[in-house]
Amino acid sequence: MDSRGRIVIPKEYRMDEKEYRVVRFEGSIRLILVPKDPVEDIWERKRYFREVDKRIEEIKEEAIKDLVDRKGELLSTLILILFWQFSKKMTG
Repeated sequence: MDSRGRIVIPKEYRMDEKEYRVVRFEGSIRLILVPKDPVEDIWERKRYFREVDKRIEEIKEEAIKDLVDRKGELLSTLILILFWQFSKKMTG
């Protein structure tokens, strides 16, 4: 905003050939890009989020598999810690 209260739009937005909408959102003003093909834009976003959801599920599965693969190692570590604490109390 300039000294006279006008909204100043940065030059890089004024000079490009894209269309924007001015939107007031949560106490601020934002420029929202208007897609050339709104329907295709919605489908593209849906595909993107479907891929994100798929990747999240893959990460969850990998984490569970890693925990299952490491359960023996984790159990051994836990037993050593408990043994160390028990022996510390007994000598303590």
